[in-house]
Amino acid sequence: ALLAFNKQRTKKIKEENQQIQLGATRKISKLSKRDLLLIGTALYWGEGTTKEKAGRYPSLAFTNSDPLMVLVFMHYLRRTLRVPDTRIKLRVNIHPNINRGSTVRFWSKIVGLPVSQFRIGGAISRASKLKRPSNFLPYGTIDIRVNNRKIFYEVKGYIKGIVNQKNI
Repeated sequence: ALLAFNKQRTKKIKEENQQIQLGATRKISKLSKRDLLLIGTALYWGEGTTKEKAGRYPSLAFTNSDPLMVLVFMHYLRRTLRVPDTRIKLRVNIHPNINRGSTVRFWSKIVGLPVSQFRIGGAISRASKLKRPSNFLPYGTIDIRVNNRKIFYEVKGYIKGIVNQKNI
């Protein structure tokens, strides 16, 4: 009886979780330009490089392994920051045991840019090799870079604008 009860409870919880997620999904209507500006800036703030490095040209650099987050960030680059596709540099970082070709094709479909625009980076950090299995990131991580000083400082300004809000 306990096994049957647990199975029924698990099924009920899964259905409830799906309903909660569906309800939350419906609360998000079409995103405005301002919404995308704030979302993209927050993504960059959390996953991008915001510090300037001495002697290096400032550039926007965003790294992640989540295809949906990468997709949203690419929309931000194209629609909000108006970065032409030809200015976007891509590098995939993978473990040695991951197939390079299929990984690049996977990311190419996500970002909507040709395979020829990608470079392959070395294995994911040595520190993570000791902590995670080599199949932890089946498509590695993607680095998206835009070498443009003005855009870098524009995004830093958006971050500062968020921070400067009096009602936060």
